[in-house]
Amino acid sequence: MSTRNEFLLTIQEELEKVKEDGLYREIVDLKEGFINLSSNDYLGLSNHPEILSSFIEGAKKYGISSCSSRLVSGGRDVHRETEDKIASWKGKEGAILFQSGYHANTGVISALSPDEIFSDRLNHASIIDGCRLSKAILSIYEHCDPDSLEGLLKKSKSRKKLIVTESVFSMDGDMAPLKDIVFLKEKYGALLMVDEAHATGVFGRNGSGLCEDMGIQDGVDVSMGTFSKGAGCFGAYIAGDKIIIDLIVNRARSFIFSTAIPPPIVCAISKSIDIMKRERWRAERVLGYGERIRKRMKEIGVDTGMSNTQIVPLIIGDERKTMEVAASLMKMGFFVRGIRYPSVPRGLARIRISPSASHSENEIEFFLSRFEEVWNESGRKG
Repeated sequence: MSTRNEFLLTIQEELEKVKEDGLYREIVDLKEGFINLSSNDYLGLSNHPEILSSFIEGAKKYGISSCSSRLVSGGRDVHRETEDKIASWKGKEGAILFQSGYHANTGVISALSPDEIFSDRLNHASIIDGCRLSKAILSIYEHCDPDSLEGLLKKSKSRKKLIVTESVFSMDGDMAPLKDIVFLKEKYGALLMVDEAHATGVFGRNGSGLCEDMGIQDGVDVSMGTFSKGAGCFGAYIAGDKIIIDLIVNRARSFIFSTAIPPPIVCAISKSIDIMKRERWRAERVLGYGERIRKRMKEIGVDTGMSNTQIVPLIIGDERKTMEVAASLMKMGFFVRGIRYPSVPRGLARIRISPSASHSENEIEFFLSRFEEVWNESGRKG
């Protein structure tokens, strides 16, 4: 057997093992007629007519692509203007656009070149990969546990310390204790980076995130967020002091060596920020849906963990049972996905429910009644 065929055989064996463990993943196309409860379109802005119009006008004016890195072929006025808008929105000196949250987290954490990173145990994979790329000492503190974080900070001998946390955690729907973390970062002389991906648009008087909502924006050194979730668009940002933005332009490889986010998308982002600030009823609605789902799950005995946001994990535990429940719901017309290791720890598989402001009251109630039927049936099967 050739070396190539041996290699392919090992790949096949690995995939078979993944299937045996109930962890095999497939891409499923979203078809018309489904009620999508897996999307991150929290505010229902992905089809907003004003945002669509801004995108179309941007495409007519600038074309579809940026065609290169901004450092190679230059940026457009809309990039700079939108970055200024983001900086003002976040209460920072400057901001810079990235193609995705993954680009932002992997590029910026490594660009900062910390000696030691203090990372929440349940931080997103993009943060984990950014920590690895930085080659810094990595100290993991227990999830949302300020005492665990302080214990690590107290022992640290590192000069350049960076604390990284999400504000709203994507798979658990809970909030970081940001006020406590800001206190600790000041006490121990660290920088603080907060990933607002799942809080952007949903929290804050102006929709800029949980840091605004908690009144601790000034205590955050590096604010990251995405426009692919609550904003209904695409891309991401980093906001902070001008010196940090300058460092990113000079050191963040994911910014330097990637084609810039397309101008029409940037036009859409700019309009989305205006709408997120103006139409706060959208956030109130989706947070209300999250509370309703948690209340019903408690009544029927489904664990929703520490969720207190629009993201509600229905924690089933067993991977196979989770996928069976998800498949039953799909047959009923609900687009839901089972979340398994490595997205969540082994034995904590779940169906992650994320309603949207675009859902009607009847759709949410219809899902809850059908889920209860499926849950009762799965219990009878053992």
